[in-house]
Amino acid sequence: MAVAACKGGVDDFIIADRTAVVFNPNDEISIRGALQRLLDRKEFARQIARNAQQNLRENHSVSKMISSILQIYREPR
Repeated sequence: MAVAACKGGVDDFIIADRTAVVFNPNDEISIRGALQRLLDRKEFARQIARNAQQNLRENHSVSKMISSILQIYREPR
């Protein structure tokens, strides 16, 4: 599934035109344009979805998140 996200969201997940199309949250024309790009360009939307899945697998797996949390607890304060 392709993602449309507003600017200023979770930026490590949202990479403009790579893992999502990005729009300005208070601009209806921007929102419409972002959604229209996904609807008009089917292969682009598929590629965005594939890129997002790959990014999640590589950088945000559950095991990596748990390892990061454990590392925080192990660091001296």
